[in-house]
Amino acid sequence: MSKKKKNKFKKSKHGQISSHHNAPAVVKTSVTDEPISDVASEESDSVEEAEETVESPEEDHRYDYVKKDVKKLIISVIGLFAIMIVVYFLNQKFLFLQSLGDWIYKIANFQI
Repeated sequence: MSKKKKNKFKKSKHGQISSHHNAPAVVKTSVTDEPISDVASEESDSVEEAEETVESPEEDHRYDYVKKDVKKLIISVIGLFAIMIVVYFLNQKFLFLQSLGDWIYKIANFQI
C-alpha cells in the first residue's frame, strides 16, 4: 500500500502571510550628545590611523612561506641542471653511461 504524502509545512492562505518570514529587523542605534564637530574630528583621526596601519606591498609578510618555497625550488632546479651538465661532460670523456645502462639492463632482466 502506498503512503500518503504529507506536507511538512502548512500552507498559508492566499491573504495571510506567515509572521516568521517577514519579521521586522531590530536596528539598534546609539544617540550621543556630542557636537557634530567632535564626531568629524574623530572620523578624521580614525582615517589617519587606518592609513598608518596600511602596509605597503614591500612590507607584506603574508607570503613569506611562498617566497621561501620558490627559492628552494629555484635552487633545486639549478642544482639538477648543474648535475646534468657535469654528467654529460663526464660521459663524453669516459663513456660510463653506456656501460652503466648495459649493466642495469642485464641485472634488471628487462625484456623488450
